[in-house]
Amino acid sequence: MAHMKPRKVTNSEREERVRAALLQRWEEGSPWAILTLEYGIAGSTLNDRWKKERERPVAHSDQQKLPPMGEKALERWCQQLDDWRFPLKMDMLREMTNVLARQRAEQEGDSKFAILGKNWITRFLDRHPQLG
Repeated sequence: MAHMKPRKVTNSEREERVRAALLQRWEEGSPWAILTLEYGIAGSTLNDRWKKERERPVAHSDQQKLPPMGEKALERWCQQLDDWRFPLKMDMLREMTNVLARQRAEQEGDSKFAILGKNWITRFLDRHPQLG
């Protein structure tokens, strides 16, 4: 039998698994070891979340090029274009993101926010799968 490479799990799928595991813990009192095997999430991660630790995207939002409110505005813009039946192109998305990032850099007085990485758009779409 040929060895198959496991499919990469997106951040949103991982967060869904974490939420499902915590819900099962809440409803059934399942032990961490069982939840770890069933959902494929480290027991330490589940335990930290159980203790009300912040989710990773929220915990690092101050390091993101756009704050959560900026990402929400960008998401609404993309949805509005879709509602108008206007196809979203990656160069348009990158340009709009650059505009928002430059505004944040000016507000924060820190030029590091104005420079987007080459994979920023891909990661943004991973965080917002409804746009893909």
